[in-house]
Formats: sequence, structure tokens, C-alpha cells
Amino acid sequence: ILTAIIMVAQNNVNTANSEQSETRHFRIFYPVNKTKLYPNYMGNALNIDTIRRYLAESPRIDSIVIYSYASPDGPYKLNKRLAEERGKRARSYLIEQIPAERNFPDSLIIIKPTAENWEGLYDMISQSYPFSDKQEILDSLTKKNVTPDKKKALLKQHNRGTAWEYIKTEILPQLRYA
Repeated sequence: ILTAIIMVAQNNVNTANSEQSETRHFRIFYPVNKTKLYPNYMGNALNIDTIRRYLAESPRIDSIVIYSYASPDGPYKLNKRLAEERGKRARSYLIEQIPAERNFPDSLIIIKPTAENWEGLYDMISQSYPFSDKQEILDSLTKKNVTPDKKKALLKQHNRGTAWEYIKTEILPQLRYA
């Protein structure tokens, strides 16, 4: 997620020139094991166009935070590298898109990578997983003192692997983003 925090000056009858904070969120999705930005992947073209316009037209941008993720299906070390590289690539892209006249310092674009998007997986299963073993899967994800690799193994065992196949094809692609 690219999170841009802007301050918008407003003229208000009750208070002259009060400032209001606004936070906007945008997502750029990545195919599995990729860090390159693909404009035609999962609606990225529309998001890229929105980001480009936002950077050009927003009255004031104070900072940009890029949260970058890998899905929790591969090895942790690889996921960590993917999340970091996705954040760097998103940052480079943003720097190219900011109009020169904005004089926006690169130092105000911060990257916060997360190797494995477990929180996103939990949320998506809670919201959109259509099968009867939903609660069992959610319970597997919230077990205490269980390593990420063990969580992955537990997910792959549910419903003889059919739960994992659904998660892998329908949910995990939505967890690979910056």
C-alpha cells in the first residue's frame, strides 16, 4: 500500500484557514515471485493512473509511506527479499512520477516492508472464504507459539489440500502488493 498523508487547507466560516489531514491508500499488485511493476496485472493500470494524478494534483503532500508485502506461501527468506524489493521498486516509481516543480524530497518517501502478510490473509479469509472450514483455518492462523512454516503446513492440510488450493489461487495474489 502506498499511503500518502496530505494536509488540505480549507476556508471555513467558523475558523479561518483550518487544516485537515487526509490519508489516501493505493495498491500496486505483483505476480508471485516478482518485484517488477506490471501495469496490466490485477488492475494496476487504473491504480497507477490514479497515483500519477494524485501526485500531480494534490495541494500538499507531507509524506509517503510504502507498505510492501509478500504473501505467506514461500520460504520466509525469499518473502522478506520480495517485500523489501517491492517497496524499493514502488519508491523508485513514485520518485519518477512526482512532478519536478513539487520539490518533494525523496527522504519523505519511507518504505516499511513486511515479509509475510499474515494479517491480510486472516482478514481475507474472514471476509471472503466461502467454505465450511473457515473457522478451523482462522484458528490455525491464530495459534500461539506456532512458527510461520508450521502455519503454512497446517493450512495445506485442511480439507485434504483443497482449502490451500483455493487460498493459493484466490487469496494469496491479493496479498502481494506495495
